[in-house]
Amino acid sequence: MRYMSKNSSTLELIKWLSILSMLIDHLGDLILDDNLYMRSIGRFALIGFSFLLAYNYRYNTKNKWAYKMRLFKWGLISQIPYSLAFGYAGGINIMFLLLMGLIAIDILNNIANDDKVIMPSFYLTTIIVISYFTGYFLFGVLVIVFFYFAMQSKINILFLLLSVAALNFSVEYALFALLYAYIIYRVDTPLNIPRVKGYYFYAFYPAHLLVIALMNISV
Repeated sequence: MRYMSKNSSTLELIKWLSILSMLIDHLGDLILDDNLYMRSIGRFALIGFSFLLAYNYRYNTKNKWAYKMRLFKWGLISQIPYSLAFGYAGGINIMFLLLMGLIAIDILNNIANDDKVIMPSFYLTTIIVISYFTGYFLFGVLVIVFFYFAMQSKINILFLLLSVAALNFSVEYALFALLYAYIIYRVDTPLNIPRVKGYYFYAFYPAHLLVIALMNISV
């Protein structure tokens, strides 16, 4: 059975809200000295992007290899703007985290289908290690994985909510994140929102980070 089914306009709405909340989050973090209100709004971003990624990977992606390679390419493009904005100690950017989420989904599906666990377990361990160089650690990968599997079983929604809560390192952020996950689960818009080509959204990520980095340099 298909859970969390969304029409194209609802997916587009979630995409725009995720972009906007990411921008607010980064401005609050990098320009306004970790503004709590803006960072709380920004909790929507990863949850929204994780849902869209998992949803498209499950239902709308025919060439899954090309999808992963697109994330890898934009991850490479985004790394220098990301490092300029967050500092070189900031680790790797979110495109690589999203990529690791999809790889983890593939590994878990292969384990379920082939009953081979040794090499898949090694790959999962590698993902866990690399995830610690991202801003969201392993919990960011889990949100993507649980969104993907929650679309086929309501039981997995519980694990999704637990992962979303664990993703955040304060009570305030956790409550906002849980609220946003529930909104994504329930939202269904009757509006006719036209689809914008995906590469514009991919390009926005490094572009806005570069602008923020230049703003900090000029101050």
